[in-house]
Amino acid sequence: MAQGTTALFEDEAIDDLPKYRLAQLRGPNNEPVFEAMKAFARRVARETNAPSNAERRRLARQAVRDAEKKPQPPVPEFDDECIAALQSLLALSPRSALDRAVTMFRKQVSERPRHCRHSGCGTIGHYPMLYAP
Repeated sequence: MAQGTTALFEDEAIDDLPKYRLAQLRGPNNEPVFEAMKAFARRVARETNAPSNAERRRLARQAVRDAEKKPQPPVPEFDDECIAALQSLLALSPRSALDRAVTMFRKQVSERPRHCRHSGCGTIGHYPMLYAP
């Protein structure tokens, strides 16, 4: 039987070199995990903290610090038209709502310029990013 597991490793180092410890290990629906998964997570922690991976740990810590300093783009708010469209979708049956959402998405995609590839234009690949607050 396969088991999906989430492991949380925390940086507990005092000096410049991070050292990670297994802080939490949970299975699906926050259930406890099998002993085999616990052993695997301990092995991952040992490998991660191995001296041969010291430079990788240092780079990972620096990447996290850099990401924390980077300003986050504002999340667009829904306008009245968008709110009305969402409310109409919520009033429909799940199948009807899906059909209508796909139709609206296709219309939105067809109205977007096809050449935008730079960051900040609201497209990934040629498809608009959908934001929700």
